[in-house]
Amino acid sequence: MKSKIAGYEKQVFRDHGVDYAASSDMEPDSLPLYAMQKDVDRLPVPKLKDSIELYLSSVIPHLSAQELENTKRAAADFVKPGGLGETLQKRLEDRAASKPNTSWLQEWWNEYAYLAYRDSVVYNVSYYLQFADECIAAMADPARRAARFVSHGLKFRDLLVTGQLPRDMKKGNKPMSNTQWKYLFNCCRMPGDGCDFNRTYAPDLHNHIVVARNNRFYSFDVYHANGEPLTVDEIEFQFKRIVTMADAKGVDPNPVGILTAENRDVWFHKRKLLLSGPKAVSNEKALETIQSSIFAVVFESSKPVTRVEVGRALLHGNGRNRFWDKSFMLTVFDNGKMGYIGEHSMSDGLTTTRFVNETLDKLFADKESQDIRAHPSIQGATSALPEPSSLEFSLTAEAVSGIKEAEATFDAIISTKELSVLMFHGFGKEQIKKWKCSPDAFAQLCIQLAYYRTFGHCRATYESTQTRSFLHGRTEVTRSVNVDSLAFCKSMSTDALKYSSKDLHSMLLKATQTHVSYIGKASKGLGCDRHLLGLKLLMREGESAAIFEDPAYARTGHWALSTSGLTGEYMDGWGFGEVVPDGIGIGYSVQKNRIRYTVTSRHHWAEAMTANLERALLDMKALCEAHTVATKAKL
Repeated sequence: MKSKIAGYEKQVFRDHGVDYAASSDMEPDSLPLYAMQKDVDRLPVPKLKDSIELYLSSVIPHLSAQELENTKRAAADFVKPGGLGETLQKRLEDRAASKPNTSWLQEWWNEYAYLAYRDSVVYNVSYYLQFADECIAAMADPARRAARFVSHGLKFRDLLVTGQLPRDMKKGNKPMSNTQWKYLFNCCRMPGDGCDFNRTYAPDLHNHIVVARNNRFYSFDVYHANGEPLTVDEIEFQFKRIVTMADAKGVDPNPVGILTAENRDVWFHKRKLLLSGPKAVSNEKALETIQSSIFAVVFESSKPVTRVEVGRALLHGNGRNRFWDKSFMLTVFDNGKMGYIGEHSMSDGLTTTRFVNETLDKLFADKESQDIRAHPSIQGATSALPEPSSLEFSLTAEAVSGIKEAEATFDAIISTKELSVLMFHGFGKEQIKKWKCSPDAFAQLCIQLAYYRTFGHCRATYESTQTRSFLHGRTEVTRSVNVDSLAFCKSMSTDALKYSSKDLHSMLLKATQTHVSYIGKASKGLGCDRHLLGLKLLMREGESAAIFEDPAYARTGHWALSTSGLTGEYMDGWGFGEVVPDGIGIGYSVQKNRIRYTVTSRHHWAEAMTANLERALLDMKALCEAHTVATKAKL
């Protein structure tokens, strides 16, 4: 059978390397989703002088007076007329001009940041989204709850694969890049030798999901032969069948899924062990079924209660009952807790959270979110459904040994990790706006203050800023530490007795305004980090630049704090791992009336940070309440 989906006319799957543009034939402008793709702005090449000035302003808080002078000299030498900076700038402009239908950055970024990254994707690349709880009755039936999410999610998928999904737009009715959508469903990251790739499968020919339970994998079609999706009752019935089958067999002592948590080069070679031996063909078929599935649903037998327990169970768990290369895994626990685990290589959080938020909106809007007794009995309506397929792996002794090594490696790494959560109910974005602050800038300044109080200084901080307003855009860095944020942190800590509360409030406002200014530049593709990276990558053999050898460049690009904000009223939080060994990761959500931070680390810093985050929020609230002048109502 041939696919009718653009890009799959000649083959049932497509392999995607680092270049988004290589798959542009899968984005026909005859479909509403991609109709304005050619009108999306192209990522600009910032002016050399502007990027250097922005860079210099960002390094000041991290350098001594002498170090700053050294950095300024290196920068001046780089931008001097006829210098190497101008040469590299010309090369970058030429590169951009040679790629009129894509971005000058995206191939580099997809490769170096994601696909050529060789450590495990678990914790380092993947992220989790925790869903809010529903009513007691809904939580009491995990299979039913998962079936309802899947049913709503399939409606979103149907719009996406037919190209009818409303495209992402920005203010001014200008289109954003919609390229990342095609990597959401029927997609799997594949291990490569030195660099991975993604494989997508024709969605009209692959209508099954894969389900994991007790380290075992099962599969069933979620569409009938006539193309109609299974009902919630039917999906629930199949889920309960699988749970019963898997529980009867018990936990598989040789969890194949743990191999996907390995170092990428190790997984590349161990995958070959699954494809050897007398059952190599059936093993390959089982792998293909997992890889080609719409997505994975994971049923865990554990019952995490606290947000920390749920966060850890989603972010890594024990690693075994998963297939970490899938684009995403809906994960359900035996007490009804539920969440999303995303693989990050080809799509960013703002893409996936649109899917999650729209699906959760429908989930919480249906009657069963308030009273599950509203649904009828499933008995009799599902007896004709074929039994789910059990995906069996026949393993050689060498493959079993490889699995045991992977388990030991995973357990050792995860034992060093910690996660802490602050759910703050004191206020949210609605109140912050009344204080005449940007909610995101307020949340970021709180992070800086908490870090300063924890460690006595500020360090380089990365805030992910989306650039999907440009064709094939991904992210730019907002450098959250600046002169004004450092001054505020000092004034609220070591220099607290030197200032009045009114002065402190003025400093708070100034620091948030400075942050807003920077994030405005970054969102327009005018940050300094991606630009400097591009210039550095274009250096040729024998060329050197003092600005890249200067200690300030490495120090201020070593992200001791990696932060990102996502939100959704039915998301109970989210998180990811720190990006450097001596670092902290912070995923945060500023919701209408609450703020949530998830802090990860490997040095017993997370709990101290969450304690100081709460203190910072309360202190900043006190300043804003004391000194914000209420806006008078218009008569």
